[in-house]
Amino acid sequence: MGYFTNNSKESLLKSARTILGSSVLVTVLLAAGCHLTPLPATDGDGGADAAVTGSDGGDGGVDPATCDMGEPNDTREQSTAIDLDHSYAGCVSANDGTDLLDFYELTAPMDAAGGYVEVTVSGVGTQGLAELIVTSSTDNDVLFDAYTTVNGASVKGWLTVAPGAKYRVRVSRFAGAGPRFAYSLDAKYTKISDTFEPNNGKADAKPISLNMPIQASAAAVSPSTALAGADAEDWFKVTLAAGNATVKLSNSPSDHLCDVELIDDSGQRVGENYTTTNGANCQIDATALVGGTYYVNAHTFAGVPVRAAPNAAPPALITAQYTLVVMQ
Repeated sequence: MGYFTNNSKESLLKSARTILGSSVLVTVLLAAGCHLTPLPATDGDGGADAAVTGSDGGDGGVDPATCDMGEPNDTREQSTAIDLDHSYAGCVSANDGTDLLDFYELTAPMDAAGGYVEVTVSGVGTQGLAELIVTSSTDNDVLFDAYTTVNGASVKGWLTVAPGAKYRVRVSRFAGAGPRFAYSLDAKYTKISDTFEPNNGKADAKPISLNMPIQASAAAVSPSTALAGADAEDWFKVTLAAGNATVKLSNSPSDHLCDVELIDDSGQRVGENYTTTNGANCQIDATALVGGTYYVNAHTFAGVPVRAAPNAAPPALITAQYTLVVMQ
């Protein structure tokens, strides 16, 4: 793939992109072109396994006259709506400095726990240097920026998405203007498996039965770019008799730092256990409890979990579940 590992080289190319971008901004805002053509479905997920290639100066064999759907989409305000689990063929970056940006917008399904989306730009034309930037439509901040310095290489990234929230995808040439090239855009959605969501606060705590293990997800979602502390919390409630009790979080994902708290009905914390070792379990052994309703707050220790990354697959924290049980 040839992604940057040399900081000085990356800094140089980033500077070049900034300079070129400022010189063509007005042209880009006025540009009108063509970019969005759904590819025919060839598999069970409704998308196509597209590989747009060619030797026609970098266009990848795509006829510009056939990709006029979606334009103008050269600014984020003109973002073209796309469907999840579909493939789209596009072209970007003309030699004359026009049509440098393609903006798209996707909307997350209304699954209670949210989900995650894997975005890929592949089938890049032979003279294409692809860059993929994904932002929140709520605040326009960057969730991830994936790019390459290898002609024709693919770029990708993933992000968690909140129910019904919107996110923008920007495709462009990395480091400024250059030959026009074709690409294929895919956004694959996976539902997060957690039947207890939403339960991000004490008021929304979900009841669990004593001595009955449950499974939930440590993943966190938000319509905004940054996660708030509550976005990453899972609250449960359980009725305890007077005496001792044990709260155990096990099967912690391999990249998760667990933290569990036991809180009484008045809001007083009566026990906590956390770990600084990824994948380790957490256990509270509480004593001298009075009978009544208690709450368990399970979350990530010392911060919030990762919710997006470039050039990587979703980690275990996002795809796996933990096990929680309260025993007495």
